[in-house]
Amino acid sequence: MKLSPIINTEDLAALNRENVVIVDAGSGGSAYESYLHEHLDGALYVDLNNDLTQIPKNIKSGGRHPLPSLEKFAEVLMSLGITQDSQVIVYDNKNASIVME
Repeated sequence: MKLSPIINTEDLAALNRENVVIVDAGSGGSAYESYLHEHLDGALYVDLNNDLTQIPKNIKSGGRHPLPSLEKFAEVLMSLGITQDSQVIVYDNKNASIVME
């Protein structure tokens, strides 16, 4: 059975949490404060601009949120405890949720 890359809150609540890493990737000036006050149970915080992107000086060269170097991205994943066996659920404060495998 192929799973959808989108997961709703009911499916998340029913999910076996073994090998699941939930990541709050909010953005904006109050993202971390929001995380501290209202995040999903067990979610880890990453800063979209500092952890998940490598923003160029000129956004014409890569866009607003291009992926960081492979080395930096690997460091972030390892710091979150993400391994090859992890199922990763990422959500943000822009009303979007995705599952990456």
